[in-house]
Amino acid sequence: MERVMIPRRGVGVTYEGLMECLAEQERLSGHSIELQKGDILLIRSGYTKRYLESSDKDQRGMAHRYPPVACGINQDIRILWFLWDKQVAVFYHKVLLAGWGCSIEELLWLEDLARECAKQKRWSFFIVSVPLHVPGGVASPANMTAIL
Repeated sequence: MERVMIPRRGVGVTYEGLMECLAEQERLSGHSIELQKGDILLIRSGYTKRYLESSDKDQRGMAHRYPPVACGINQDIRILWFLWDKQVAVFYHKVLLAGWGCSIEELLWLEDLARECAKQKRWSFFIVSVPLHVPGGVASPANMTAIL
C-alpha cells in the first residue's frame, strides 16, 4: 500500500493506516501475516527517499526548523498497545526509545526492500544488522540485510 508522506509536513502513520497496510499485504500474499514475539516491525514511510529527493534549500530548512517537523507513527495508544500485545522487539521511532525504552531504527533505506517484497508478494523475512562501532559516537549506523 503506497501513501505519499512529505517530510516537511509532519504527517504521521495512523493506527488505521497500519492495519490497512497489514490487511493489504495479507491480501496480496494470500496468507496471514502474524507478528510473533520478538519480531522486528519495519514501516516504510518514504521519509528518507523524499528527503534525499528534496532540494538543498529544503533540506537546510528542515534542519533548522524548530520545533522540528518529521513523520513517524502517530502518538496513539492503540499503536502502543498493538506493539505491546505483539511483543515487537524493535521498532523505529524515537518516542518509543525515550518513552518506553524500546530499541529503534531510523532513516533506513527501505525502497529496494519494498520493491522486492511487492515483487515476491511477501512481507516476512529474516533481518540481520551488525552495528558499526564509532568511537565517541552517540549512535551506530545500521548495516542491515534482509533475507527473503
